[in-house]
Amino acid sequence: MKAGPYTEFHLKEAAKNLIALEDHLTKYPCPECIEKHILATEQYLEEEMETNPNARVLIPLRERLESIKEKLKAFGI
Repeated sequence: MKAGPYTEFHLKEAAKNLIALEDHLTKYPCPECIEKHILATEQYLEEEMETNPNARVLIPLRERLESIKEKLKAFGI
């Protein structure tokens, strides 16, 4: 993927939120924090896709987040 003007920032922030999400899913179950980290990750991915036409490679990750959200809803989280 060719970098856009904010690519490094967006991807770094998305990665940080994914790490925090993993911690909350595996160690510290907190529904509010889980939702916060999913939304923040989505935000950074969407901003990158809006500002960088080469960011189409992020679409599968965005779709995977949607799948995770659906699975969490099934568990009442």
